[in-house]
Amino acid sequence: MALLDLLTPKEAAEMLAVSEERVVKLLRHHKLEGIKQGRSWLVKRESVEARAALQPHPPGVMAAYHLANRVLAFFRGNAPLPPESERQFLEQQAHEWLRSQLEPLCLEILSIVQQARYSQLNAISEKWNLALSEYEFMRPMSNDQRLEFDQLMDGF
Repeated sequence: MALLDLLTPKEAAEMLAVSEERVVKLLRHHKLEGIKQGRSWLVKRESVEARAALQPHPPGVMAAYHLANRVLAFFRGNAPLPPESERQFLEQQAHEWLRSQLEPLCLEILSIVQQARYSQLNAISEKWNLALSEYEFMRPMSNDQRLEFDQLMDGF
């Protein structure tokens, strides 16, 4: 076996769009083939390629699909709390705004993946990042955070 036929867990993780920890777990459970050297693993490239081929969609698409499912589960299982202060009220408003932005995007991601319209994922990614950026500006800040933010903005 040539050295080029072996991958680090990090390289395998990138190919499968999973974490390095997940790759090590797959190795330990014999779902991926590899060689353990001391505390480190090397993964057989053909094993990673075979596992990737079993996935119903490309790895990057699967990552978006799983993220969308996790976000939907979070929002749907997170009942709003009655606000106890103005700050909590503002945080809750920002959270609800984020939910209103991300929930439709999550549903759109799921639809895109199920219909194999992968080329549309980039546009969704841009909308997602824009929503997260706007959310950061909506969240209430403490006086220290506001001062730090104002000083940062003075630099522009």
